[in-house]
Amino acid sequence: MLRDKLRKRLAACKLEMSPSKTKIVYCKDQERTETYPEIGFDFLGYTFRPRKSVTKDGAVSLNFLPAISGKAAKAIRQTVRDWGLKRKTPISLEEIAKRINPVVRLAKWIARKHKRVHGSLAQAFDWLRRIRRTVPGLFAHWDLDYQS
Repeated sequence: MLRDKLRKRLAACKLEMSPSKTKIVYCKDQERTETYPEIGFDFLGYTFRPRKSVTKDGAVSLNFLPAISGKAAKAIRQTVRDWGLKRKTPISLEEIAKRINPVVRLAKWIARKHKRVHGSLAQAFDWLRRIRRTVPGLFAHWDLDYQS
């Protein structure tokens, strides 16, 4: 019944629901303790599900909270693997840090400075990649042999 109501509202906006991607999820937390088959979902690189958290007074409680999704974490690990650090064994740790730190600093600055990325480091890196494709020589460190 809830699904039909949602389908009608979406149809009014000329949108439709994808049955393979759409599911009703129970937001289980401290107050909602029933058992349902679906209690979590992935959205925009985050997995929302019940998680233990510590309250202001130090007590442990169950809340419906986001965290990085497994798929997003896998993508980050693959990006770091693509840097080829294993193949660069003669390079010192200081040299690796010298290559990676400017990229991370710039992405953190963009995440804080620009509202379009909503404080998200992942969105800041995506934005930087798009800029790098359109203006490849904008920053000097982009000429190095690693990917930002």
